[in-house]
Amino acid sequence: MDNKDFFDEEYDRVEQQDRQQHEQNTRQNSQQFNNWNSYDVKVEQSPRNKKGWLIALICLTVVLSLVMGWVLCSLFRPSGGSSATTDETRILEEVLKVIDNQLYVTDKSQYVDDNGNWDQSVRNAAVAAAGTALLQSLGDRFCRLMSPEQYYTYLYGASSSVVSSPFDGMFGIQFSTVEGLGLYVSTVVTDGASYGRLESDDLVYAITVNSAADAYTEDSIGTQTAMGKALENGNDIVLADYTTAQIEEIMSCLRGGTFHVLRDGKDVAVDVMRGVMPSSATTGNQYNYIEYYFGNDYKNISTTTFDLSPRNAYGEKAYDYRSKVSTYEYRNLNLLPEGVGYVRLTEFSGDSSDNVDSEFEEVMRLFKQSGCSKLVLDLKGNPGGNVVYATNLAGRLTYNFAELNNVTKNGEYLMTTLVNKNGGKSSYYSNYNPSSLLGGGYYDSFTKTHYEDYFDVQLGKSKCNIVVLTDGNSASASELVTGALTDYGVAVQMGTKTYGKGIAQTIKTLDKYTQQVTVREGSSYTSVSVPWAVYYTVDKYYTPADSGYNHNLHGKGLTPTAAYNGLNNYSDIWIAVTNYWK
Repeated sequence: MDNKDFFDEEYDRVEQQDRQQHEQNTRQNSQQFNNWNSYDVKVEQSPRNKKGWLIALICLTVVLSLVMGWVLCSLFRPSGGSSATTDETRILEEVLKVIDNQLYVTDKSQYVDDNGNWDQSVRNAAVAAAGTALLQSLGDRFCRLMSPEQYYTYLYGASSSVVSSPFDGMFGIQFSTVEGLGLYVSTVVTDGASYGRLESDDLVYAITVNSAADAYTEDSIGTQTAMGKALENGNDIVLADYTTAQIEEIMSCLRGGTFHVLRDGKDVAVDVMRGVMPSSATTGNQYNYIEYYFGNDYKNISTTTFDLSPRNAYGEKAYDYRSKVSTYEYRNLNLLPEGVGYVRLTEFSGDSSDNVDSEFEEVMRLFKQSGCSKLVLDLKGNPGGNVVYATNLAGRLTYNFAELNNVTKNGEYLMTTLVNKNGGKSSYYSNYNPSSLLGGGYYDSFTKTHYEDYFDVQLGKSKCNIVVLTDGNSASASELVTGALTDYGVAVQMGTKTYGKGIAQTIKTLDKYTQQVTVREGSSYTSVSVPWAVYYTVDKYYTPADSGYNHNLHGKGLTPTAAYNGLNNYSDIWIAVTNYWK
């Protein structure tokens, strides 16, 4: 599942109240193999192998008619304009008739339902891919048409896995499949099974299964799995030979093995097994979105390794497996200068009862109690998230050392401005209209800035009290926070250039086109009506100092100054931090 892009909240303001309780109840119970934070609610997937070539064939047939049809007319039709022309509608209908009645497929049983009709999920996937190709042909890879199944998945976080794993434990990574290459690792969960073994930006191109016990080759009725078929050619599985669906099934049927990885131009072999996630009682980490270290008495990061061995119902280990390295050691925090606190934000997410900003408020109280006077804010690998949490969190740390003009409203600091294609502007300030999004509560008592509670203002005038760490995976809301803090002269950026996402998306639901989708909640199934939806770019966004709206960061990112650029590992970063605060 794709991580949500910054400013999806343009749409979420409408949807979040309906989603909030559902997500809160399910988020902690995830057992999906490719995401520690997936939700249990999922779209029921057909166990048949939907081969990519058929979908591609249908996509090629449908896309031209779809261009003139329904997506563009629904999304871009002028006010008061007419719907799709009769000819355009008929073209689409004729294409679909060809698919239904004339398209020859050698083994049609793979793609039809019990009544001999084309499986609706196959048809929907084809139409969605065609609409997505149309939108992205205009040069914006963030746009897409979502089928009802995909839209439901977007709202509720369903796993893209086609089969549940028979093995206990998880690999503790978020990944996406790149057909023809392998698995791209986007996130490695702290203290999880892959921590210190795999890294963000790894490309896993092959997996060696070292033991028959590590592979699930047949299901309970003897049907061969994708893993079983892959192992017919030996124990080395070259992922480029398989489709996305097959790779995901192979991963779910894998207990562990040797992962062959391309990393920084080198070929690396890493042994990884599934492992259980250490409990918060074990790690001392009571937060979902923040890791911090303010000295030995104020920390929630690991300083030792953990036993991650899966156990059966009797408490017996399936095998011995430990985390490879502690976070303290992995990030070289022994080199952190005295009096400097360290906070890592994993993402800008949450709900009204628990979110990254409310956690940050609590953590900064501990920062003050610890006696630290400087802060390193680590946004490396942070993909972004909720704009309200990002603006309010940045607002807590903002002080206008740069003496920017016209950047306050009712005492609140400007964090970003969105500009649409017609020049219309929407400004986001700290404490941005929270009650309409989250129903009040926590944000009703929000204080506009706490900078003077944590830092010495006089010292901040001559040298920043905050360092922000970034890398190429710091995106969206992470870039908003980085841009705001550096524009106001509050922080200095170190590390490497950010991802460079300076555009905002929204969603338009095509409410005339709804379908019934079968979903699973726990052990029961239900059918819900879900519309098709178009996800498209609507605005560019700008940092507070860019009052002329001339320097959008999309495709460019935010780059540290030369003295602090190109710092990829933590040991080099701590040397730079130490020298900066000498």
